[in-house]
Amino acid sequence: MVHFALHIVKAANALAKGARLIAAAVRTIRLPSVKIRCRQDFNAAAVASRARMGEAAGLKRSAAYVRAAAVGSIKIAPGPSAPGSPPHSRAGQLKRAIRYAVDPRSLSAYVGPVAGEVGEVSIAHEYGAPWMGRKYPRRSFMGPALDRCSPYIAAMFNVKSGT
Repeated sequence: MVHFALHIVKAANALAKGARLIAAAVRTIRLPSVKIRCRQDFNAAAVASRARMGEAAGLKRSAAYVRAAAVGSIKIAPGPSAPGSPPHSRAGQLKRAIRYAVDPRSLSAYVGPVAGEVGEVSIAHEYGAPWMGRKYPRRSFMGPALDRCSPYIAAMFNVKSGT
């Protein structure tokens, strides 16, 4: 399984640290005839929790996006593909074997073919290696999928504020 990890700057930790220093922001606005005093409490735990949820959700969206790009690059065709292009899949087994998993604790995503479904032939295709007595030319599909998706991944980590 090809592994890629997206580690997010721990904005939640920075926010929580700053929240301990500034527990509440008090602002006074003076107008000629009116004095308005506003107090805004800052819930550091809630902000940190929302940021962590946003990181995990963004990571899941990113992994699904890379998976879809890899699956889309593999064509179902009877013969082998040209060296240097993504491999063909005769019955779609390689396409179905590509999965993703997200580990929210380490903020890592794993995207790639499940070895139990297609064996190690996917490694031979990805890197160009011998398998079952035959040398496979390099037919990468996971690396190029990640390269194509990387410009769009940062946008998947936008966290919408809750009410």
